[in-house]
Amino acid sequence: FTGWRGPWLTDSGGYQVTSLSDRAKIDEEGVTFSSPLDGRRRLLSPESAVRIQETLGSDIAMVLDECLPIEPGARARAEGALERSLRWAERALRARAKPEQALFGIVQGGSFNDLRRRGARALAALPFEGFAHGGLGLGERPAARLELVAEAQAELPTAAPRYLMGLGKPEDMLEAIALGVDLFDCVVPTRHARHGLLYTARGTLAIRNARYREDFGPIDASCDCRACGHHSRAYLRHLFQAGEALGPRLATLHNLRFYLRLLARARAAISDGSFAILRAEVVATGGQRIT
Repeated sequence: FTGWRGPWLTDSGGYQVTSLSDRAKIDEEGVTFSSPLDGRRRLLSPESAVRIQETLGSDIAMVLDECLPIEPGARARAEGALERSLRWAERALRARAKPEQALFGIVQGGSFNDLRRRGARALAALPFEGFAHGGLGLGERPAARLELVAEAQAELPTAAPRYLMGLGKPEDMLEAIALGVDLFDCVVPTRHARHGLLYTARGTLAIRNARYREDFGPIDASCDCRACGHHSRAYLRHLFQAGEALGPRLATLHNLRFYLRLLARARAAISDGSFAILRAEVVATGGQRIT
């Protein structure tokens, strides 16, 4: 339907349950919610989440989990969500009909190190093809997040891919890669692009700013994307100022290319032993913005 011939990863909807919590009711059977489209009541269960993803035909599918916002004092709630997510994970495995589709378990446990470790240990004992860190990027401090990921990573098999869900600023990715994380997904490169925020080797560039009105250089001289190869900062700023859809499109192409090049550099740096240098460079420039 889309013309895409590369690998697909689909999610089960667990995060959307959190974002639409005012419409949803969670119990052992699954999640009953009112559709935001037509108001009809629907049930999303661990079994139906697997069935839908098998019908879509993705290469990697995720189990349904109970994803809670980070609440440092709410241990009982986090523990309950963890245990329910583990029971749902077992149900998802039993519901599989297409063994060629990789199914990933999702670690929950809120902001509690021991719960994260317990959840990862329990999932590692199940026959999943990969594992994900869920429920993060929901308000916790970056340092605390890395600690939670490290606790779970210690229990997950190193031969299986480990996936950090929903996190994807460049500095976040490099810090997580240092802990052994393999996969990422995030709206940051596309969402920032729609708002005119472009990643470069020097930091983040805000293309709407007046200083770029007569700047006829590329977004990033080191980038080989279509936007940098054919268009100037001034033209891109003009597109955003005029409300032309081509502006966010070119910005999106650039940011995605920046991410792909960064991860290619990370793989090469791991191979040649220079990853620590790359990590320090990206972390140092990650918070900067050219104004």
